[in-house]
Parts: sequence; structure tokens; C-alpha cells
Amino acid sequence: MLDVEAGERLDGRHVLIVDGVIVEVSESPIEANEALRIDGNGKTLMPGLWDMHGHFSLDDGILNIAGGITSVRDLGSTHERIMELEEAFNSGRVIGPTTYRAAMIDRAGPYANRNPVESLDEALALIDQFAAQGYLQIKLYSSIDPQWVPAIAERVHSNGMRLSGHVPAFMSAEQAIHAGYDEIQHINMVFLNFSVGDSGDTRQQIRFTTYGDEAGKLDLDSVEVREFIALLLESDVVVDPTAAIFQSMLTHVPGLVDPTFAAVADRLPPLVQRDLYNPSFQIGEARIPAWARSADRQSEMIRLLWESGVPLVAGSDSLPGFTIHRELELYSLAGIPNADVLRIATLGSAEIVGVDDRTGSISPGKAADLVLLGANPLDDISAIRRAELVIKGQTMYRPDDLYTAVGIKPSGG
Repeated sequence: MLDVEAGERLDGRHVLIVDGVIVEVSESPIEANEALRIDGNGKTLMPGLWDMHGHFSLDDGILNIAGGITSVRDLGSTHERIMELEEAFNSGRVIGPTTYRAAMIDRAGPYANRNPVESLDEALALIDQFAAQGYLQIKLYSSIDPQWVPAIAERVHSNGMRLSGHVPAFMSAEQAIHAGYDEIQHINMVFLNFSVGDSGDTRQQIRFTTYGDEAGKLDLDSVEVREFIALLLESDVVVDPTAAIFQSMLTHVPGLVDPTFAAVADRLPPLVQRDLYNPSFQIGEARIPAWARSADRQSEMIRLLWESGVPLVAGSDSLPGFTIHRELELYSLAGIPNADVLRIATLGSAEIVGVDDRTGSISPGKAADLVLLGANPLDDISAIRRAELVIKGQTMYRPDDLYTAVGIKPSGG
């Protein structure tokens, strides 16, 4: 059994689940004559994983559950859509993870995303509406007027919610933190604090091209970087890197498979495989060396953030399940110990969402959000790709059967 609080694998544990809740964890066999017994000898039982940056549909639920992801924070689906998802998944009517809601707000205009508003007053009223509807967080997008952010943050916090998002165009990450951000989405936004600051229109492609061109040049030992990290710590700001999608953007070249999905490409349907050889962002041959250096610097920054004590959350913002697996592998490759990587993706996420009293670890009284692995993820983080059984509440799933049902070859346990 994986104790994510202690970062240890505890041998010889027995776990009793009743009505979808963990009732007992014991070093001795548990007397429960009516129970269905599952032999986990030689395997590892761990808490279900989290995806803290989901944008998914009803069809994606199977990929999450098959991938051992039992909880997802949805960052910005339409209200009608997310309510449908929440009811379908949480009731068990459709296979899928427990869903936690965050709403997106943007300013109306040519680059606007979801829930565009024309004025600050309209934004504040929308925040109140989302709070009344039970949302936990507000995510701002790139077109928001920087001058609105302090008032938005005040209203969000007064409603007991958290504020996160892209850093708005013509605003630096440092300014966003001072204005009240609790979380920054995407690792490129951290780097753009130093290369673009508040002078660039990051609604446009420069938030990608400048990142690729300049990130590799950033001196992580510089005073400005160290002061920024100190600000993150002082302000208790979380970073949601979505490292996998940026690793692909920075290193994927035509003719080679997308690195995020290289480990599973041969398991995917042929039409999906074909798309994996076509980069979503064409960087041009001349930029390949610089962007590869930026990919290395991204990894170094993620490790520096972790070493400094900045909270991280693992999010996909892409194909469910498989992207989270790669996200966690990248954290491990960056030098974060596997025990800490797994805590980030389980109890750490539950703490940030505010439900760590109900889920996130294998403890009596918590929901039975569990994954049985055929190997030890403390030794090899990629063991998370090979779940043999996933339990969400009162339901057990066999991942290989789920994969087969949607045309994906089984992992092989």
C-alpha cells in the first residue's frame, strides 16, 4: 500500500471498503465474511490520481478511469456541460471521475474565450453567480483587462473561491500575483514574466514563440528568478505547469511521434496514431536547437519550483489519462522524487481543492478512490500506466477491458 503522506510503500496491508468508503486499514487479515476479496499480493495499492487541468466531455470519462484518474478539476467547461458531466460521472450513470468545477471568465473581444464579459461589473456579477452555483475556483483568460484583476480577486476571495488562470495580456505574472492570483496555469506563463513581462500581447502566438525562443536563455540562478520564486512562496501561489503539452510543443518535429504519447502510440487506433506524427505547432528547422534548450530549461524550472517549496499540480489540458501519465513522468525526469510526484498527483491535489478530508490517501473514512498497480511506482513512475484495477466508490473497473471497449490495445498490466 502506498502511503503518500510518508512517501513509503507499506507491505502486508489489508484494506476494507464498505459502501464506497475505506473502513479499515490493517496489518492483519480483516474478518469480513461477506466481502469480495481481491488478492493484491506483490502489487501496489495507491490513491486514485488527479487531473487538475481538465477540459473534457462525457466520452473522456473512460480514459480517465482506465488511466487510474478518479478525480478531475474541470477548468472552464460551459455551465450546462459541466453540470451534465458532474451528474453523469458522480451518479455512476456514465463511467468517469469525480468532477470539481472551476469557471472561466474572459473579456469580450476578438481573442475572447468562454464567458466573455464587457465590463468589470459584469465580471463581478458573474463571479457571484458562479459562487452561488457551487464553483470552487475562477480561471481568468488572456483578454481580461489587467486593471480589473485586483477587484476580481477581491470578489473571488470574498466568495470563498480561488483565483487562477493565464496571466492576462499586458500584465506580468509578478503583477498578477500582487493583484491576487492564487494559481498560475501553464509553465510558459512563468517564463514569460521575464521575457515579455507586461509589454506583450500574449493573447497571440508570442506566448508560444517567445517561450520557445527565449526560455532556454533564462538564468535560473539570477536574482530576478530567485525573487520571483520568493514571491510565489510568500503569496502561497500554486503552479499548474501542464509540462507535457509544452514538452511536445518544444520538441515535436515532423515525422516523429508526439513525445507525450510515444509510450502508447502503438496502442491507439490508426487514425489517432497518424495525427501523432504531425506537430500541432510548426517551429521550423532553424528553431529546433533553441526550442530543445527551452525544453531542458522548462524541466530545470519545474525542479527548481519544487525544490523551493512552490506547490505544483499535475494537469493534462489534453488527451485524458495518457497525458497525466506523461506529466508525472516529466516531473520524475526533472529530478523530483517519485514519492513527491505521487503526492502531488493525489493528496496534494485534494488539499488544494479542499477535499483532503474525503479523498487523496488510503485512510479510514475516505472515499475508496484507489488504483491497484502491477508494479511499484516508487521504483518506476511509469508503473502508473499499468493499472490492473481501479476502484471509484462502490464500483471496480478493469482498465484493460475499458481500453478494449474504446478501441485501445490493453496495457498488459
